[in-house]
Amino acid sequence: MQNNRQAIINFGLIQGLVSVALAVVLYATGNYNMSGQGDANILYSILNLAVSVTFPLLAILKVRELSGGFISFGKAFSTGFQVILIASILGAVWLLVYTTSLEPNYQEAILQNNYEQMAERGMTTEQIDQSIEMTKRFTTPTFMAVFAVLTSAFFGAIIALILGGILQKKDPNSIV
Repeated sequence: MQNNRQAIINFGLIQGLVSVALAVVLYATGNYNMSGQGDANILYSILNLAVSVTFPLLAILKVRELSGGFISFGKAFSTGFQVILIASILGAVWLLVYTTSLEPNYQEAILQNNYEQMAERGMTTEQIDQSIEMTKRFTTPTFMAVFAVLTSAFFGAIIALILGGILQKKDPNSIV
């Protein structure tokens, strides 16, 4: 049991560190932006998805190996989900560092981008101002970090469900 927990923690930390490293590389090369636009962010999204599947998969396989080659669907799901949850917390820490230290003016850039897009669509100044006020509430560092963890948990649950279904291997000697 302790070995299973250690495997989950190790794979979660590795996934989180790899995800943060990808973001840091994008930031260092000037390609990391909060708008999610650009070719570099598309590549980042693809790599991040691959990481989000690979490490839970490896963790489930490790826990299955530690359990004599068998793992229930529930245990496989739980393992994958916990790995993603640990990684998402590390990602939220990166987001907090990014938004409070590295790019403290990120919110103004997002608001300006939104303002320009709404003006292009012909919205009135009053409509734009109302929308900008609402956007300000949802782009604070704390809100974004919490939302990032919740979003990762949601998509992580989907990934863990799929991996759990694929990787489960019932012990033929167990009584169910």
